[in-house]
Amino acid sequence: MAKFRLDSIADLARQLAFSPHTARMAQLTAAEELLHLIDPAKAYPPEFIVYRITGYRPKGLNPFKGNSPHLLTGLALQHDLGLLIEQVSQTLDLRTTDLAEPVLSIDGVTQKFNVTSKTIQRWRRKGLPSRRFEFGDGKKRVGFLLSSVERFFGAHRQQLAGGVNFTLVAEPELNEIVRRARRMAVQGGCNAREIALRIGRRLQRSPLTILHTLRKHDEEHPDQAILPLAAQETSAAERERAARAYRHGVGLSELARRMGRGRVEIYRAVLEQRIAKLVRRRIRFIDDPLYHGAGAAAAVEAIASQEELAMAESQKAEAMRIPRDLPPYLRAL
Repeated sequence: MAKFRLDSIADLARQLAFSPHTARMAQLTAAEELLHLIDPAKAYPPEFIVYRITGYRPKGLNPFKGNSPHLLTGLALQHDLGLLIEQVSQTLDLRTTDLAEPVLSIDGVTQKFNVTSKTIQRWRRKGLPSRRFEFGDGKKRVGFLLSSVERFFGAHRQQLAGGVNFTLVAEPELNEIVRRARRMAVQGGCNAREIALRIGRRLQRSPLTILHTLRKHDEEHPDQAILPLAAQETSAAERERAARAYRHGVGLSELARRMGRGRVEIYRAVLEQRIAKLVRRRIRFIDDPLYHGAGAAAAVEAIASQEELAMAESQKAEAMRIPRDLPPYLRAL
């Protein structure tokens, strides 16, 4: 289950759950409107966020100037506002049959744009608002207002164009994908992910679109299925073993020969292990207006160099510290 990244937004979501039904509906609409306007590269004062959603302005605070010394990063706000909208909508018991405008399910969006559900999840993290609806079958699922989907794609079409091709896969291109995938699976010994990456790069398509197209082909033509012919994915133990051997000086070609894998696959396994190791590190980020000003890189570098000097001085002082239990005659020395 997704968790809030900002404590202030988590508290706000809990408070909105106790608002009257009519006020909650208005706050939900305001939060969705705000989510469309958030710039992930900027930072916002908490008072501004509260004011835009609830209309409440604390005395002595100007939500548009930001009296709070703490700012909320736009990237974290995109994630948390989407989660707030979904949680608050859960308390409203919204039904698709009660709304005037159409509601798209996740499957509806994937079919409309020929993408996978994982792509939809990435779009939600980029600011595509989603709500919890009760659909016609009586089950509650995530849904998207058609107006919200159209507004999101209108604002982010250029950014998303690099990750997905919005045009449908025509018959000639489908045949080309199937031909290349079969050759790479049978003759090249590639796994499904490697096939999707290579064909996507060749045809300027998203790898997930390629994988989705191949899965659809296999479902429609089970006697000519391609993905079962592909090599198995490297396991976590194999990736760890490859990364350890590479750190000890074993080359990629030698590793590929030992493990019976392609050189590119071994390289990607080693790279993923490095990335996973970096991701596991706990790094605390505190936003500051300094980071958004001109010459921020030079200022941070200057501060970092001063901290190194200060650390060196503190270590030197620590080395010269006299123990408390030292006898007086030795302390004098």
